[in-house]
Amino acid sequence: MSTTTTTTTTPSAIQVIEAEGATEILTEVCYAAAAANGWHEDYPKREDYTSDQVFKRATLAWITNKVYLIANEVIEGTEELRDGRRVDEIYFVHPDGTEYTEQQYDALTGAPLCKPEGLPIELADAIIRIGDLTGLMELPTADAVGFKLEYNATRGKRHGGKAF
Repeated sequence: MSTTTTTTTTPSAIQVIEAEGATEILTEVCYAAAAANGWHEDYPKREDYTSDQVFKRATLAWITNKVYLIANEVIEGTEELRDGRRVDEIYFVHPDGTEYTEQQYDALTGAPLCKPEGLPIELADAIIRIGDLTGLMELPTADAVGFKLEYNATRGKRHGGKAF
């Protein structure tokens, strides 16, 4: 007598990320916005350096600076919490220092007048910087996120035994 076993498979994190394409879209949007605002103009170009070794060092320094700026956005978010802001709070600061709970807009152009602030904004800044850097460097971010989620699913609850 033969037995047939039916298994239901849940798509892996990698399959979901590849199917949705959200990571690639986010990367493209962040990269294009940064490029349009001139944030790639100082990227090292080989012809500006006397040797491959000096060019590689300059490129590594440039990338390291970008990674530092990503970390800085997260630190700025932490400072929002240290300043007593709520975790979910988004507020808007006018150039004159006035704070608002909603964005203010120019009556003629409709352009936003205030800088958004708060932990969610700083985390968004980190995501935007990551998307820009991964787009510029053509890194396989969707694959990396999928691999990491897939691996993390095999780890125990709060793996590592840390309190937080």
